[in-house]
Amino acid sequence: MRLRWLAGAALAGAVALVGCDQDEERRAEMARQQPLGNQVLQGEVLTRSADVVKIETSPGASLPLRVTEETEVIVGGERATLEQLERGREVRATFRYERGRPVAVRIEAPAP
Repeated sequence: MRLRWLAGAALAGAVALVGCDQDEERRAEMARQQPLGNQVLQGEVLTRSADVVKIETSPGASLPLRVTEETEVIVGGERATLEQLERGREVRATFRYERGRPVAVRIEAPAP
């Protein structure tokens, strides 16, 4: 009986490890499919929080960009804060993919 239990536990552990390997493989494949270097998009600010700005590029199509301390925000040619990017504001965002997620490098908006 004990031997069966040990064999079952070993099998369950092996299945768990295979699942982990598959997750890692999926993440690696997603990373390979992401474009290299910076990308640019234009659109309107749809929503904004302390660390994400969602930009609508066309009706019904949007992309949430993670905002970090390194993200530059420029309004009217001058440094600004994320809070100055209100909903509906036209923007141009430069971003890159990090770990499969889009991260804003620079967000520019014309003067109000």
